[in-house]
Amino acid sequence: MSLSPLRLLLATSLALVVLRTASASGDDHDDDHDDHEEDENFPLEYKWAAAIVTGVILSVNSLIGAFLLQFIGKGAIGAVLQFALVVLSISVMVSDSLMHIYPHAVEGAPHSQVTFLGITAFVGCLAVLLFSQLLHSFHSHPKKHPPAPAPDRTPATVMMFTVVPPDDGDTCEEKKEEGNNAGADAHGGDVEKSGKKGGFDWRSVESYGWAALAGDVVCNFVDGIAVGVSWYVGWFVGLVTSIAILAHEIPQEMSDYAVLRLSGLSNCLVIAVNITASTTSLIGIAVGLGFSTVLESAVEDFERYCLAFTCGAWLTIALFLLTPIALKLYGELTMLKKEGEQEQQGVTIEKWMAILVAVTMMAIALGLMAGIGVLEETAHEHEDNGHEGHDH
Repeated sequence: MSLSPLRLLLATSLALVVLRTASASGDDHDDDHDDHEEDENFPLEYKWAAAIVTGVILSVNSLIGAFLLQFIGKGAIGAVLQFALVVLSISVMVSDSLMHIYPHAVEGAPHSQVTFLGITAFVGCLAVLLFSQLLHSFHSHPKKHPPAPAPDRTPATVMMFTVVPPDDGDTCEEKKEEGNNAGADAHGGDVEKSGKKGGFDWRSVESYGWAALAGDVVCNFVDGIAVGVSWYVGWFVGLVTSIAILAHEIPQEMSDYAVLRLSGLSNCLVIAVNITASTTSLIGIAVGLGFSTVLESAVEDFERYCLAFTCGAWLTIALFLLTPIALKLYGELTMLKKEGEQEQQGVTIEKWMAILVAVTMMAIALGLMAGIGVLEETAHEHEDNGHEGHDH
């Protein structure tokens, strides 16, 4: 009997702890419910305005690669920079595909749909391969009029910031228009007529450039759908998702700029096609936000298949089309010293410097993708908490 007061005290303390825990849980539940109600009370016109502003920022963001790279030096620095950007492009495409794009595609999908998503990713791989081969065969067809000198096919032109030597031994500046205008004078009036429209031979562009551009169009469209759906869910999810997409687009646009310049497009044309491709994000925003009010599940399924297709396309572009270019640039970069006076010492130093640059670019890509993953996890947690609070 002497222990009964102690038992009573322990039982009372335990009851107080349980009540306090339940009260705290109820407060958290109320906070989540209030946050979700606040998201639901976010006016639809404000959602459209925020989504459109995000789309405009994404479109302007396409200029960041050209803007930043104009301040980089020429010569050997330009060669190292181009090698670094190609490696960064490969690393971003592979890490983004495996860490974000495909996981988002299969997240929450039933097992039967996961199989079809894998097939869609495989179709994306095949589509890029067939597309690049068709363009390659188109380039190999004989033409009535020889195209303008294509300096991008010569080994020295892998450096897009250096002086480009044409086939005849003369030198010209990096802008492709000047080389094409010179080609117009050499090949007569027909090419000169086409020069009135810009004087650029689109057939001289490498196939991987068009494949990368097509993948960028699909990716921007999917990003637009994600932005539209996220702003439909609520302001916090929309804001965090927009920040994550913008953070992802900065290295992607820089690498896209490097790949498109390497494929043979001039600086002005790269800017023009990048802006045109980025406008597809506005179409995606209209699709995502517009159809979310009516067919939210259909938009989600459509986004899944677009993401799976983009994953397969990017993996093929990075591993099949860009990796040989990176290896070629690596070989040329490590052999730069061979033409100088110090042959044996320069090769080893350049080789280790190139390896260091490649490893650094890979680490930067992985770090960026990991940071974006943290932002996306925060958005998903807020979205899940909001829906749970709403259900209760």
